[in-house]
Amino acid sequence: MKQGILVAFFIASTIYNSASISHEEKAVTSQPLHYLVNTDTNILLNVPYVHQVDDLPEDKKPQIMASACGPTAINMILKYIGEDIDLYSVIERLPDSVYIKGKMFYNLYEGPGYFGKETKRISKDPQAIYQALKDRNPIILNIQNYNGMIGHAVVIVGIRNFDGKTAESLIVHDPYVGPYREFKYINETTIKQPEGFNNYIGILDPFYVVNSD
Repeated sequence: MKQGILVAFFIASTIYNSASISHEEKAVTSQPLHYLVNTDTNILLNVPYVHQVDDLPEDKKPQIMASACGPTAINMILKYIGEDIDLYSVIERLPDSVYIKGKMFYNLYEGPGYFGKETKRISKDPQAIYQALKDRNPIILNIQNYNGMIGHAVVIVGIRNFDGKTAESLIVHDPYVGPYREFKYINETTIKQPEGFNNYIGILDPFYVVNSD
């Protein structure tokens, strides 16, 4: 329910701001297959959602359990850029250097390469995040202290109230909970989980995925 309200807010803000955008600008910036919202302050991308447990085959859930946030984030990005692949197929293709079944992920940067893609690292500041989203690139983000105890991978699909320097919040697809969740932006090292936990941006730089040349 909350996710639906959030998406509705973004769409409403787009309608409100559309009067200030010229017809020429609309022709250039409108990408209905990618954007739900695209303004100077708010961006929301239309990214397929995958759940790290619910979207596993039933017979694989006891083995994988709730460990596959990293592969799930990669799966969402692959689907977004047009790859028709399910979560367990992603898991099967990743070597232990990227993800160990039932345990944890390691070097997520390498993961997209096993699907013929490249990763592009970005800095953790709001300007870099905004620009990547503006260029229609959802971002994989590693965070720590998720639920007050563990590391986690999420996909940034939007940014709210960006003013050129900072932002009010990041909108993420959370593989463990659901899509379009709003994490308050504190600073370049910290975002605040809806449940109230401060999540610390991990040692992995944020990155997005592109097709290899």
